[in-house]
Amino acid sequence: MCTTDLDRRGYVKEAEKCLEIMAHYQGTVPLPGTFETQYGVLYGSGGYQSGGYNRGQGWAMYGFAEHYRYTRDKEWLGRVAPALVKACDWITHERERTMEINPDGSKPIEYGFLPAGSLEDVHDYWQWLSTNAYAYWGFKWTAWALSDIGHPEAERLQADCRAFYNDLMAGFNESRYRSPVIRLADGRWVSYYPPRLQRRGRDFGWLREVLEGSMNLLVAEMISLSDPAAQWILDDYEDNLYLSERYGYPGAMPEFDERRWFDWGGFSMQSNLLLHPAMYLKRDDVKPFLRTFLNGFCSTFYSDTVMCCEHDLPTLAEWAGDHFKTSDEANVTHYLRLLLVEEHGDDLILGKAIPREWLEQGKTVKVERALTYFGEMGYELRSRVDDGLIEADIELPRRNPPARATLRLRHPCRAPIARVEIDGEDWKCFDGSGETISLPLGRGALKVKAYYG
Repeated sequence: MCTTDLDRRGYVKEAEKCLEIMAHYQGTVPLPGTFETQYGVLYGSGGYQSGGYNRGQGWAMYGFAEHYRYTRDKEWLGRVAPALVKACDWITHERERTMEINPDGSKPIEYGFLPAGSLEDVHDYWQWLSTNAYAYWGFKWTAWALSDIGHPEAERLQADCRAFYNDLMAGFNESRYRSPVIRLADGRWVSYYPPRLQRRGRDFGWLREVLEGSMNLLVAEMISLSDPAAQWILDDYEDNLYLSERYGYPGAMPEFDERRWFDWGGFSMQSNLLLHPAMYLKRDDVKPFLRTFLNGFCSTFYSDTVMCCEHDLPTLAEWAGDHFKTSDEANVTHYLRLLLVEEHGDDLILGKAIPREWLEQGKTVKVERALTYFGEMGYELRSRVDDGLIEADIELPRRNPPARATLRLRHPCRAPIARVEIDGEDWKCFDGSGETISLPLGRGALKVKAYYG
């Protein structure tokens, strides 16, 4: 989280140093678990490693791939590629140890999963959902990055990753079939993915069930956000987890209250470590994204010290845990960036979730030197809504241009766009009611004017 935050801020050399530490000490320290080897483990750091978080393997691999997506530095990736190949092969080797067929010829539920290991602050050895989901996530993007530079092992690794995905989803779905359905607030009953493979139904405590629970299948891109299962997961978190006595803030929701649901909802303990807000934005559910992001941020932010603490319990009035929790703060800046600049596949979306109040008359929104998957870019929005106009100066990235670039202008009064000019000429590629403008590529700097009726 922190290394990728450095990349997004443009501190790419500092990010490289962080990543190369993990490559340098690869294999020096094992992860706590029933693993046979440690040669590919990205955990050791010369004695400063701590916690034994098994899901860190996938996160480290994802961090390497994200650095490449931001920089497209083929020389750097080629230099660290041997460590990444070993990281992928370690996952494949260890998961092969669970590929034993039952006497009746069937596959056990854990077939193809990593062997049991520690989670994080929970040190029980199980086949945890988040550990395996993030191992796949890191594997997927590492193999993609190596393929992008034409690495000779990339094709093999991509095939290994596809097999890993198929085995994981078979096990996760079997675990779901074995578990009781979950009741939502509107009376519907939906399927449920337990946070560890052999568990049938809810687990114990917020860390297992919320932080490390089924939402991580969405974050790790194992379940499409358009899949019905994604809606079940999001609804379960909103209805049953965030505001519950057992999994949320103690005493937060003694009985249903609309105001409290809005103000306290969308987050749980260690609110900014949850990766959930981005799932709403990727579905283009802007209002839930803003509520979830800003509620979680406000719950731990202290303006006198300009910090986010780890926890704020039990009444959102006193800090707890670590101060200046850098991982959590990195997520906050990530969400702030996403509402301004989002990469969505090969698309670049500007202003996707800017709060409408930010575009009231006379206000300006400005983004400078934003590093994206497509290169550096920036833009400035100026609101003259009292005159029926919002202006934008945009410098799109040119290094490896996006397939499509879109600007969204969330008018403070929700007025539809009536007419658009780009560089002084009428522009027809816009959706007035959708508040979006498709931007021309290849022109460099753009001057955009959106007129309202």
